[in-house]
Amino acid sequence: MTFLRRNIKITKYDKLKDQFDLLLNKSNDIYRKYKDISQFVNLVNEKGYSLVQTYDVDGELYGIFLKWDHSHSHDTIYLKTYATHSRCPICKSDSDISDERLEIVNLNTDESYQKEGHASRHINIYISIAKKLRKDKIYGMLYFATPIGIDNLKKFYVNNGFEINGHYFRMILKNAHTDI
Repeated sequence: MTFLRRNIKITKYDKLKDQFDLLLNKSNDIYRKYKDISQFVNLVNEKGYSLVQTYDVDGELYGIFLKWDHSHSHDTIYLKTYATHSRCPICKSDSDISDERLEIVNLNTDESYQKEGHASRHINIYISIAKKLRKDKIYGMLYFATPIGIDNLKKFYVNNGFEINGHYFRMILKNAHTDI
């Protein structure tokens, strides 16, 4: 009878130890991920960018960083998306802001990261900024020599709410002059 109790105690102890080991492994994984993320954010912040959005694609964490440049006759916004495992941006864009408009000048996604929604997230940030700044329109010129093909580029902008007119894409912001 005593042997049986010890066996039960040993079994309970083994289960408890297994659970403890599992929790310890999970906490170590969380610590490593946190450490990776904090190093990732610090690396990009050192370049003068601020983190504006994080998101996950198939278990990989990404961050979009913004830099606002006031040094020209117009303001320029730079966006860069980084994966936590990479020191190089996987998606880059920039836009110029004039009195009434936001012009998307450049929007590029690394070929191996295309069709994952990174560029669409940049577009959504530009739309949000334009609305907050009460701009009337977002526009840009279509790059006909694009590696994804002009038809795919047009489809991308249409899917993100833009109209195509010749060599240009544009979005009229109807709520630009109302409080958001």
